[in-house]
Amino acid sequence: LVLTGKSYKFNRIRLIWLLQQQSLLQKSIWSLHVHDWTETKKFLPELNNEDFDAFVTEYSNNPDNINIMGQMGSYPGNYDVSLFDNVLFRLISETTFKSVCETPYLTEKTYLTMFNKLPFIIAGDVGSCRWLKRNGYKTYEEYFPVANYDNIVNPHERLQAVIFNSKYWLESMQNKQHIKQDVEHNFQQAIRQGKTNCDKIKHTLAQYDSDATVQDCLINPDWPGKNF
Repeated sequence: LVLTGKSYKFNRIRLIWLLQQQSLLQKSIWSLHVHDWTETKKFLPELNNEDFDAFVTEYSNNPDNINIMGQMGSYPGNYDVSLFDNVLFRLISETTFKSVCETPYLTEKTYLTMFNKLPFIIAGDVGSCRWLKRNGYKTYEEYFPVANYDNIVNPHERLQAVIFNSKYWLESMQNKQHIKQDVEHNFQQAIRQGKTNCDKIKHTLAQYDSDATVQDCLINPDWPGKNF
């Protein structure tokens, strides 16, 4: 499962192109939305304009029916749960793909993967797996041929390692029982973290004597507090 969102990022359009180059798209459920041609094309300098147009025309895909020009993101109620059924793993193209960062930027893309009980490979900031491990999650690197992929600073090399590991899992995933146990561990850990975060929000609301609910803070677009 490879849901990429907005395409004009190195780890989105280039990820799809590399998967296609390795004949892996035919084994995938993927999304590709190209609305900003210039910003997206710059990440595929190997292709001339004609070849880029042909690639986009052939491989554009929207399996989750996202309105790319409207609200983005896979928030509760805004994604197709069935996409997570009967797939081996998710290749997560996170929001950023930084080579140097103090704290990796991990979004709903990673956490919804855990809530839907899938193992994952992250095409995200350097140290994303390291940060998740520090916070009690399993990150599967012991099951990959390129175990240190998350720590590779060069973005081209990191993305190539992501592709290599993805190809390995698609063609010959091993240790499936251990991976299944790690998936269940991550689900339970995400539930625990979610409950802890909700408790913190409730405590903050009580401090300010607010009658708002946790749902207002997180998912109610009409709640006035969203503006602050």
